[in-house]
Amino acid sequence: MVKIYQIISILLLITLSFIPKQIDTRISYAIIGFAVLTFPLFFKNVKEDIKSGNIATIFFILFLIACSLSTIFSIDQKRSIVQLMLFASYFVVFTSIRSIFPTLRSKEVLGSWFLVLSLILSTISLYHTLILKYVNRASEGVSFMWIYYGHNHLSALLLFAIPIAFYLIKKYWKTKRLNALLFITCYVLLVTLFFTLARAAMLSLFVASLLSFLVFPNIIARQGRVILLIGIIFTLAVLLFGILASNRSFPTYRGAMPLNENNSRIVYWKQAISNFQKHPLFGSGLDTFRIINKRSPQPKGIPGSYFVHNFFLQILSDTGIFGFLSSIGLIGSVLWKSVRRVFEIRNSQKALLLAFWVGLLATTLNTMVDFDWQLPVVFLIFWIFAGFLTSKHV
Repeated sequence: MVKIYQIISILLLITLSFIPKQIDTRISYAIIGFAVLTFPLFFKNVKEDIKSGNIATIFFILFLIACSLSTIFSIDQKRSIVQLMLFASYFVVFTSIRSIFPTLRSKEVLGSWFLVLSLILSTISLYHTLILKYVNRASEGVSFMWIYYGHNHLSALLLFAIPIAFYLIKKYWKTKRLNALLFITCYVLLVTLFFTLARAAMLSLFVASLLSFLVFPNIIARQGRVILLIGIIFTLAVLLFGILASNRSFPTYRGAMPLNENNSRIVYWKQAISNFQKHPLFGSGLDTFRIINKRSPQPKGIPGSYFVHNFFLQILSDTGIFGFLSSIGLIGSVLWKSVRRVFEIRNSQKALLLAFWVGLLATTLNTMVDFDWQLPVVFLIFWIFAGFLTSKHV
């Protein structure tokens, strides 16, 4: 039965990632359906977590309670109910995933398939960006296969995939042919990250990698330090080049960035805070910022947006103070338990869990200035890896 769950999990990630428009309610319903399938595992594991006082699980329950109260007072209950069901599904997956991929080998298989998925999407992305010079500005046109307004959100997947690639390079260091293939894969992923034009993602990966280098020096073997150092230097180089490159000197930027792109985030943040001030206790309801943004006066040159471009401010606007505080507690407890787990574990999974931790930290930093966690596939991946890291059953 576990094998069937594993196959379904991998097929789900692959299938959903190739859907052209990632803001599609059918993706949410597919994840909800997957959560229903894994509910027997969830029921058993959640009882264990509550009994053992798993702080991440407790905060997740508090967060869902706050979201439920917000949904009752939502200005668009139909939309909020779907989002609430999606958040509840993340909780089911987060709690049950450790039983689906219980061993090091099973986690490596998942990571390897995710790497293959990222490599294929990277090839498609590079083709659209460098050959076709395609930029999509259609409604809900966000995808992992092309630039959407300012950048390609494939960067959100690469934040998880690149650390996994480094882990596999380290593991198969002495297997020359496989290692050469992995080096090429890692190089392609890094180059693709640059051509996603996602400067915040590049900076987030750099900071997360640097912190892992400083916090876990004993975990990373000598060759691993060399690999990681090369990756940090390369990421920093492409980040600096991306910041300094102008429209004229770098053709692929031409037409990619909207006017006042940096100022637009500040506008969205102010709108979210203003909406919170009007609905301080329960917010305006899950996934209702798009309505708030549409109703608000929009400065000239600032495009409308469905999302705040900051997960925590989005939650503040949508669910009020209770949802905001519980979301901070939830993500904070996940990161804290994850880093403690990497320190404490003494078996062969240590290095792989470190790779997952780098991805979790990088995507958390990135979500401060982008809306990647509003893409269901990205947040699903976050909770899958978080489930591996916050459980003692590894």
